[in-house]
Amino acid sequence: MLSLRDLSTLPEPAAMRHSMRCSAILSVVLSEEPYYRCFHFDPLWGADGDDVAFAKFDNGSGDHVFVLFTVRDAVIKGFDHESPVSQHASDAMQVWRGMYDGLPPHLATLLADPCMMDDDVTFCVWWQGGAWRHGPVEYPGGEDDGSSYLLPVTARDAAGFHEWATDYYESPLELEIVEKVFAGTPLTAEWVKRLNPERDVEAALAEIARM
Repeated sequence: MLSLRDLSTLPEPAAMRHSMRCSAILSVVLSEEPYYRCFHFDPLWGADGDDVAFAKFDNGSGDHVFVLFTVRDAVIKGFDHESPVSQHASDAMQVWRGMYDGLPPHLATLLADPCMMDDDVTFCVWWQGGAWRHGPVEYPGGEDDGSSYLLPVTARDAAGFHEWATDYYESPLELEIVEKVFAGTPLTAEWVKRLNPERDVEAALAEIARM
């Protein structure tokens, strides 16, 4: 099972970026109001010309995964609000020891941005030297850090997104269109209408174009 204890099936950053971007594109179509979308993607997150992209999954119930992609690497910060690993679950109100140990300085700097909420964290993973790594975090009681639940959302393929979205939006979706989006085919006005007949097509396509 994909989790902090076994990262062998976690895709490389380029594949993850593609998955998160496609999920965000489809979310724009399926929900007009950004507040109700679980997936978000900003390809121009970096300041001062830094080539940094930002992807997010937020279920609206207090759990989230933030991913920052640079040219060479990436960092994933996850937060399960019900996890005993959360700093809010103890009187100490501290990030679990070892959580960020070993994180490359340039990624730590990005993660320190206030919008990244680096204190709200139950697991952190980063890409370095061609592999996913994490700090020397040890949970004596085998506490659940939420990674087995949250990491898979960063690695969905078309079928996985289709299954999730059909349940989340409680509406049938055309798998063929989802597959084409994940294959890299640009969305058309016809596809937008077929996925969500009530969506403002021009507004959706304009927003998607910025991704």
